[in-house]
Amino acid sequence: MLIAKPELILLDEPFSGLDSYLKWQLEQELFEMLKMYEGEAVFVSHSMEEVKSICSKVCLLSEGRSLGISKISDLLERPATLAAARLTGKRNFSRAKRVSETELKALDWGLTFDCGKPLPEVFSYIGVDAASVRLESNAKNSFFAELLGIYEGADGISLTLKPCGCVETGEFLIIRAKLKSVEALPKVGETLGVFIEPSSLMLLN
Repeated sequence: MLIAKPELILLDEPFSGLDSYLKWQLEQELFEMLKMYEGEAVFVSHSMEEVKSICSKVCLLSEGRSLGISKISDLLERPATLAAARLTGKRNFSRAKRVSETELKALDWGLTFDCGKPLPEVFSYIGVDAASVRLESNAKNSFFAELLGIYEGADGISLTLKPCGCVETGEFLIIRAKLKSVEALPKVGETLGVFIEPSSLMLLN
């Protein structure tokens, strides 16, 4: 492919339909090949894991529209929009508004967070990674939530939680937590103390 010295290489989902081991092998080969290539390459994928392993920059498409080009690290750490956060795999969102210089209200969850620093005037949503949700009831900004489900997997334990003060209906009622381990598994239906570190909240438009 590189003998003809193309100016551009288009790779349209090159790993689709492959088993995990063969996919891993081809990813390594492609990565080494692209290091020697001096032109531009466009890698199309629905897998953020593939994009993270192959690319340094990414352009997200949502409903046929570009969300702009950004570094992978910037996108994963601080996505700017709800659509971008969803495409990177984030799953916890609430409509939100600023209620004071340092406080915001998560409208769907019925929760107020004191972020301890000045907040921007304009944002429409907040998001939080599941790994930033902890079971803890004594910290500032902690709240109570009903445990709806427990799912144990190879990478840890996932909990689905419904904040006790959340609205009755809506798209963003559930908070998902991913824990590496717990001393004792709680039971579905229990009310648990939950803590989200305010610095982990993503302000989204």
